[in-house]
Amino acid sequence: MENDGKKLKENNIREWETLPANVLDIILENLISLFDYIRFGVVCKPWLFVAEHHKQIRINNYCFSKHLPLLLVPAEDGREQWRSLYNAATRKVYDFKLHVPINKRCCGSSHGWLFFVEKDRSITLFNPFTQAFIHLPTFDRQFKELHAKYKLNMKIRPFDVFKLILSVDPTLHPNDFTVVIINSSKLQIEYFKFKDQRWEKIVYGHGAYCVDIICYKKLIYAVNFLRKSFTYSTEVVCFSGDSPQFKVVLPADKFQTVRKGLESFELQNYLVESSQGSLMIIQRFKKNDDEIECTFQTTNFKVFKLVQLVDDELEVVEVKSLDGDAMFLGDNHSTSILASEYSGCEPNYIYFTEHHSDISYSDYYECGFRGIGTFSVSDGSFGSHHVPNIAHKYLLQPIWIHPKLM
Repeated sequence: MENDGKKLKENNIREWETLPANVLDIILENLISLFDYIRFGVVCKPWLFVAEHHKQIRINNYCFSKHLPLLLVPAEDGREQWRSLYNAATRKVYDFKLHVPINKRCCGSSHGWLFFVEKDRSITLFNPFTQAFIHLPTFDRQFKELHAKYKLNMKIRPFDVFKLILSVDPTLHPNDFTVVIINSSKLQIEYFKFKDQRWEKIVYGHGAYCVDIICYKKLIYAVNFLRKSFTYSTEVVCFSGDSPQFKVVLPADKFQTVRKGLESFELQNYLVESSQGSLMIIQRFKKNDDEIECTFQTTNFKVFKLVQLVDDELEVVEVKSLDGDAMFLGDNHSTSILASEYSGCEPNYIYFTEHHSDISYSDYYECGFRGIGTFSVSDGSFGSHHVPNIAHKYLLQPIWIHPKLM
């Protein structure tokens, strides 16, 4: 009887394996969810082969819909090299065990790719869904030359690359994409056009420092701070990527945030494109908690729309609604989606994580998770989404990522 059971099981497996490819294609055409697609591919090797072939067809047709950003979190078993995906809308963890590099600083995510800074200040682009790598040369040639000549034991500082974004998905445009980084050690932007294979610098000569970047309507926009005593002045500049010359489109004197009295806070600005195509600035206010020695906790958000004027200049207007959008902010390429298109996603909500993705979970436990949560633009209330497992407190913090099947 036992042998009969084994034979029956083996026959069932063989029957699944021998399903015609055209039948499997019909199944795949009706799979919309990323998770269903992944589950399909792990049934057996023949199904994986068909899924890979079908994936290539979708790449060529570019018919993948925009997916909900997911939070890349530690796998349930706590192993450093694995990551799971957390859906903030459904509050579910999908333990897919996506493999990621270890012992490297992750400085952002964009178009489904993660970015890691190497010891020689070169940068590696890594897609955790396809396991593809793209290696870029060092963005600091002087560092590399000194290291090679004198054999110096020089280490990159944790935040030398504050943030990194892509102009387009390298999978779809393998020879025509641009990488943009904020080099915080030199308070400047650097960008790398893959087809030119060289880094260019945007150097500010007026004391500004960049805090966020975005590719918008084929231009690269940067939001900068100029800080003087009790005033934060915010300016926006843009450039094409064909030349390191930039243009100020929102002068700093037109957008200022003033501290009142002895009020103490830190300010982070994010550039986001709304689902309707508007360029937005999201201000995140952070205040030190006198009772707990930790990093600053998030206390408020303000939302501003950048309105186009003559001569490409912008005007900033504060708004009290995201027009039904949900925004995802942190170390990632800032993202906005129309919430009504995703079940469980709250409209007019900001889903945020802490920025600087080499801060460990232990900081969150000390601070009571003040750096990760939700904020309702409508009523100003805060909420929670992902609550880390205490067993993972020394692993790197989560980061939003757009799932890519290609």
